[in-house]
Amino acid sequence: GDVAAARAALARTDAVLERQLALAVAAARGEHRRAGVLPVLHALRTMFATLHRERPIDIVIDVAPALRVAMETEDLQEVLGNLVDNACRAARTRVHVGASADADRVLLVIEDDGPGLDDSALARLGTRGLRFDETTPGSGLGVAIAGDLVTAAGGHVAYSRGPAGGLRIDIDLPA
Repeated sequence: GDVAAARAALARTDAVLERQLALAVAAARGEHRRAGVLPVLHALRTMFATLHRERPIDIVIDVAPALRVAMETEDLQEVLGNLVDNACRAARTRVHVGASADADRVLLVIEDDGPGLDDSALARLGTRGLRFDETTPGSGLGVAIAGDLVTAAGGHVAYSRGPAGGLRIDIDLPA
């Protein structure tokens, strides 16, 4: 009844505030930020191996050791943490994270071997509070927050169907 509705409204307000705060913090950190991609991915792989213990997912990382992006390490952890976690939840057996770079851009690609999403779901991915998997806990904000942080860093995120049929996420960031 009324209490449940009030709690739901409060949770939505909390989520919006959390998102705005994350953006404000990202903006305030200034221009001189460079995060190493590989150390962040290695730490996440270790964490997710524990979190997804009951359903072991092989997280394959194909990223050059020297690769860095123009982003705070904490923000990169938040972005990759949210997106790799979602990929692990969706995957059947495997998540692949690859990267390529030129002089001023870095492209990170996350792919899973899960069922993927249909075109209408792909188009709506990143809409705040929208969840495609209602069976697992979460606010539906992770993907939206990741997108906001990438945008704040001068990059962008695109979602598509990977060659294996699972979700493919392209994250384009300044080097």
